[in-house]
Amino acid sequence: MKLRTRILTVTLGIPGSQTTAVILASLSLQGLQPGPQMMTEQPLLLYVIFFSMLIASVAAFVGG
Repeated sequence: MKLRTRILTVTLGIPGSQTTAVILASLSLQGLQPGPQMMTEQPLLLYVIFFSMLIASVAAFVGG
């Protein structure tokens, strides 16, 4: 799964693949509504999500 599809899912609420649809569903189950409103209502949460995705991508790159 590419980073851009995950960012698209969180920021616009549009799943780009089956995996991002699961992420979208899990955010909805937690009471969060992914999309532009989430960027204004929960900016700290978005920074944490993006930073953790970046760390996971770097770890996957280094780990092979």
